[in-house]
Amino acid sequence: MAGGADSWMAYGPEWANVSNTPYRMYKQYVHQGGIASPLIVHWPAGIDSKGLMTRQLSHLIDIVPTCLEITGAKYPAVFGNNTIQPLEGISLVPAFQNKTIKREFMFWEHAANRAIRMGDWKLVAKVKRQKKFTPEDENSWELYNLDKDPSETNNLAQKFPEKVKEMTARWEAEALRTKAKPWPWGVNSN
Repeated sequence: MAGGADSWMAYGPEWANVSNTPYRMYKQYVHQGGIASPLIVHWPAGIDSKGLMTRQLSHLIDIVPTCLEITGAKYPAVFGNNTIQPLEGISLVPAFQNKTIKREFMFWEHAANRAIRMGDWKLVAKVKRQKKFTPEDENSWELYNLDKDPSETNNLAQKFPEKVKEMTARWEAEALRTKAKPWPWGVNSN
C-alpha cells in the first residue's frame, strides 16, 4: 500500500457519493453513480464527426460486438467441443456515424444489486446488507424516469406499479437466462 501506516486505500462511502455528484451511489451499486461513465473513442479512419459528444447508452458488453463489426470477424458459436455463450451487447458503430443505437433494454446485476433500463425508465434495487439477501431485498425495487430525473431522486414505483411489474418480470427472465440468478449464496426466489 502506498503511503504510511496512517494512509487509506479508499475514501469511504461518504466521499464516494460526493465524487459521483449529482448521481446517487457509487461503484458496487447499479444506481447512476455506480454505472454512469463516459466512453471516449478515437478512430480517425472510422469516425467523421470529430469532437462529437452524444448521450447514448452503452456498456462494456458492447465493446466486443463493436470490434467484430469493425474487423469483419465472426463470433464463434462453438470452440473445440464447447458451445460458446452468445454475445449480449450490440455494436456501437452506428453511434460513431452519429446514428441512434437502438436497444430494447439493458440490465445489470452486481453483488445482488440489480437494475434494468428500458428507454428512459430505470428499475433499480440494492441489497441492504451485503451477503444477507432477504425477501425484502428481492422486492425493494425503485423506479425512475432518467430523462426527467437523471439523479434518481424521485422514486416513481408506487405511482407506476404496472411499469414496475413489467420491468421486474423482464429483469427476472434475463437474470435467469444469463445465470445471474439463482443467487450464489443459496437464496433462490424464482
